[in-house]
Amino acid sequence: MQAARNWHGLATAGSILALLGGLAAITPASVAAATVHKCANKTLTLNLPTGEGGTRQYPEPIKAITTEGIGCAGAYKFFSAYFGRQTQTAPEGFVCKTAKFKAPAGLVPQSCSKPGVKIQFAVQGG
Repeated sequence: MQAARNWHGLATAGSILALLGGLAAITPASVAAATVHKCANKTLTLNLPTGEGGTRQYPEPIKAITTEGIGCAGAYKFFSAYFGRQTQTAPEGFVCKTAKFKAPAGLVPQSCSKPGVKIQFAVQGG
């Protein structure tokens, strides 16, 4: 009788450990999947100098926007700072480079990242 109780206790403990192990294996994937966002296309209006002392408005379409570790509103704020900058450095400590993902025809895929945050998008080259 005592041996049967020990066996049931051991089986219960083993089942709980297996359940916790399975939960631990699934959790990182579900957390990572929850932080990936596909955002709507955005068109920014840039004010570019004309060379005659004035400025001209130029629409800059941004497509195929995907983010990790940041929401769409944060990405749109980044775009405003990135395309509105006067220097050659990316804003807020981001490092930007040409990326390798499928972009719409005629657009260049870009990726900007910093620790914990990644923004991918496609813009007109040039």
